[in-house]
Amino acid sequence: MFVLVLTGSCNNNCMFCYQDKNFSLDTEKAKSLIMEAKDRGESHINFFGGEPTIHPDFFELVKYVKEEGLDFSLNSNLRLLSYRKVAKNIVDFEPVSIQTSLHGHNAEIHDRLTRTDGSFEQATNGIKNLLDLGYERERILVNTVITKINMKYLEEIANLILNEIQLPATKFSFMEIERDAFKNAKELLPQYKEIYPFLEKAARHAQKSGKRIYIEKGPICFCPDLSNVDYIFEKVLLDTKRFIQTPSCSMCPSHVKCDGIHRNYAAFYPVGELKKKKISKLKVIFRG
Repeated sequence: MFVLVLTGSCNNNCMFCYQDKNFSLDTEKAKSLIMEAKDRGESHINFFGGEPTIHPDFFELVKYVKEEGLDFSLNSNLRLLSYRKVAKNIVDFEPVSIQTSLHGHNAEIHDRLTRTDGSFEQATNGIKNLLDLGYERERILVNTVITKINMKYLEEIANLILNEIQLPATKFSFMEIERDAFKNAKELLPQYKEIYPFLEKAARHAQKSGKRIYIEKGPICFCPDLSNVDYIFEKVLLDTKRFIQTPSCSMCPSHVKCDGIHRNYAAFYPVGELKKKKISKLKVIFRG
């Protein structure tokens, strides 16, 4: 899969955004990158942002990808998909998957974190439109970035996504501490040990209804070791030095399948909380 970042800007203004908001990819450059990816043998383009749907030639690029015989997926906040016509246009192009975000179980929390009034209602309406148009539930994945503001409500967020919206899985992400996320870290960034009980509670809640939880971008030692939990290990995070392992991590039997901590985490909290953890039930998904 080739990830094509179309924009750094977004029609949300999230407190934990780590994108270059001045970036917008030229359309002809985007087509060139798509062709280069195809020539390398890639068969799947992931449209990413910022918010890719606000790119002025988004649908032109989606059409171009399909005409080249490639599949595509979409990472979007779904605000524009709250308009049924936009949602139908996207569904008609048959995306392989769509990932979106809900950072709270209600508008008060979600809109506070996105700093955009109405974004919760638009995101949930976008999901509803996709489902009403026949898009498969299994192809929609909702992500929640864990912060001090929403961590106590992870169970409620999981319940909204898994039981009320009735998706088969949801994903929780530890914060990447860059750009706005770094500026707002004192307000937003919790310690891993603070997160863990709420994350475990959410995972056990999901387990009762036979649903799955994905966890990414944090240390595996603070992930619940449950059979319905998948930890996403992205080796590229370590390779690019965005994430690091501490010297004590080498003593952990699970360090070979763990991303460790974000490189800026230690600027806010001591890393002595990291601990050995032997995984027996949790499933590890390797990426890159």
